[in-house]
Amino acid sequence: MYLLFRKAKRMVEYPTTMAKICDYIAKMPASCYYLADSTAYRYVCKRIKGEKPKFGKYQAMKEKLFEDFYQDFLRLRQMDQYKEYNTKNLVYVCLNLPAPNLGMAPRYIQMKINNYFRNKKTSFITR
Repeated sequence: MYLLFRKAKRMVEYPTTMAKICDYIAKMPASCYYLADSTAYRYVCKRIKGEKPKFGKYQAMKEKLFEDFYQDFLRLRQMDQYKEYNTKNLVYVCLNLPAPNLGMAPRYIQMKINNYFRNKKTSFITR
C-alpha cells in the first residue's frame, strides 16, 4: 500500500489533498502480489489437495487476494510455456503478476498510511 502511495503521489496533479491521493490509490491495481512466497505456496498446496483454508471473520479482503492468486496460478498452469514448471516455481512466477484491486475504501487506506507515518515518527503530514 505504501508503494502505491508513493506512486500515486507522483501521478496526481497538485495542489491536492490526502483524501484525493487515497481515492486514487483505491482505484489502482497493485504491480504484483505482496504475499510471502512460503505462505502463497502453502495456500496453493492446500487448495490443490482440495482443502480450503479458513480465514478470520474480518479477513475477507485477504481471502479474496489469496483466491485471486490461486485463480492466476491455475490459469498459468494451463499455459503451454509453464507446463514443465513445478508448483514452487510456478508460485514464484505468479507472485510477479499484477494483483487485482481489492476495493479498499479510501478512508481505510488513509488510516493505514497515517498510522504508518505516525509510528515512523517522521515530519510527514497526511491531512
